[in-house]
Amino acid sequence: MDINSLEEWEIENKMEINPGKSKAERFTKTRVKEQIKYYFGAQLIPQLNTFKYLGIIISSNLNWADHVSYTLRNSSKVLYFTIRTLKWEIIIRSPQLI
Repeated sequence: MDINSLEEWEIENKMEINPGKSKAERFTKTRVKEQIKYYFGAQLIPQLNTFKYLGIIISSNLNWADHVSYTLRNSSKVLYFTIRTLKWEIIIRSPQLI
C-alpha cells in the first residue's frame, strides 16, 4: 500500500521515479516460505538479500557475517599493500642491506 501511495505522490508532485533502479529488501530473522513481490505500478521490483549502505553491508537476515568478511578482505589487501610498500622503501633507501 505504501508503494502505491508513493506512486500517487509521484503523479501529484509531477516527479518521476525510475522503478528500474529500485530494489527491495525485507528484514526478518524467521524463515520465509513465500517471498512477497513488490510492484511499483505494473513493474516488479527485484528483491535483494544484501546491500551496501554507507560502507556497511546489510543482510536481510540481520546477520553481520557478510560485512565482517568484506571488512577482513579489504583490510588484508591494505595490509599486504603496506607491507610491500615498506619493503620497497627499505630496499630503495638502504641498498647496503641487500
